Amino acid sequence: MELIAAEPQAHYNVRLIQSPRPGAGCAAGDAGVTAGGLDTDGSGAGTVTLHDTISANTTGVWVFVDRPSPHSQRPIDFYTSDIIAPI
Repeated sequence: MELIAAEPQAHYNVRLIQSPRPGAGCAAGDAGVTAGGLDTDGSGAGTVTLHDTISANTTGVWVFVDRPSPHSQRPIDFYTSDIIAPI
């Protein structure tokens, strides 16, 4: 995944989520969720590659990205893919 024009020098949490969901949650560590981090450079660009095994019956994946807040459990901002990409 590539992120451009984001907050410079910031950390983002990235989750690749399989669909249909093999489990109830979409948090890092849940079944069918691969998580990682992305740190942007001075221009707000960054890349990350996530990989995992594909669960049985998975037909697609989508991405959820958030920038954690240092003072709250709610993220400063978050983004998600518009579609479920077929696999």
